[in-house]
Amino acid sequence: MKNLVLIGGGNQAHYTIDIIERENKYTIIGIIGNNVKLGVGIVAMAGCIFNPKAVLEDFTFFATGAQVEHDCYISNFASISAGSILGGYVKVGNFSAITLGVTVIDRVGIGKNTVVGSGSVVVKDLPDNVLVYGNPAKIIRDRKLREKFLK
Repeated sequence: MKNLVLIGGGNQAHYTIDIIERENKYTIIGIIGNNVKLGVGIVAMAGCIFNPKAVLEDFTFFATGAQVEHDCYISNFASISAGSILGGYVKVGNFSAITLGVTVIDRVGIGKNTVVGSGSVVVKDLPDNVLVYGNPAKIIRDRKLREKFLK
């Protein structure tokens, strides 16, 4: 089977997916919706979904199966790890990291240089320079300037 990335959206995309699945000749490895704005240096692993009007700034990273819903804004050098889902209108600040399996509900902002721990559910805006985790996500501590989130 050949790999395929779908570009576009709406009913046509659903119709196309149905045909592709019936013919069993292709594996859909990603979907890019209508009017998605892509910066330079983006890395997106297999299974990522970028829904309409999302903005992905420069040098952002998206691990396997990351899902970015409509009208999200992912700032420079941010990373979204495997299995994470960002609801509509979510904004992720520069250098922030959304780690494995995180859910961020609609219209929430994640500050700059903020790290959200694995499996967290983010239900309210988060400030700059913090480490958060839990369900619901809570601030655990402040982060230092240039602190690595993977040690």
